Amino acid sequence: MCYVIDGYNLLYALGRLTKKSGQAALLSARRWLAQQLQAGHIPADALVVVFDGAQSPTFGIESAGPIEFVFASSADDHIEDLISEEKQPAQLTIVSDDHRLHQAARRRGCAWLGCMDFWEQVQTVPRPAPQPRVTESSAKPERTSPQEVDRWLEVFSQPTAPLRRMPR
Repeated sequence: MCYVIDGYNLLYALGRLTKKSGQAALLSARRWLAQQLQAGHIPADALVVVFDGAQSPTFGIESAGPIEFVFASSADDHIEDLISEEKQPAQLTIVSDDHRLHQAARRRGCAWLGCMDFWEQVQTVPRPAPQPRVTESSAKPERTSPQEVDRWLEVFSQPTAPLRRMPR
């Protein structure tokens, strides 16, 4: 499974960017997203994050492992090209709130997720598989030796001293 993410669309949806965000905010938001995705819990063969801006500097975020960061003159156009060129569209999931990209994904048979639905998956830690419960009927009974039985009978048959109250 490969996820293609509309990078700035996701950052706006998460509230990390606004219309008034400057270059420093863009760089900071891209770095933050890279860290979050690298620590995320998405079972994917690949994550491709596409940002608008072919001339944008990429410093601070580097493609690593299954995550690739792409800067294109138009992220939407680039994502549409990826959709149309995909040989196995059913293996591709598009992440964006852009209706144009949702329609392109549907036409080719790709899955798509809204930004917040995707983000919920990133933030959800996979739970370990539940361990089978051992019930009394399935548990193997332990055998107590006769000497151990005698020792416990001796301990519990002793009269106990009355409890004293501690001074306050």
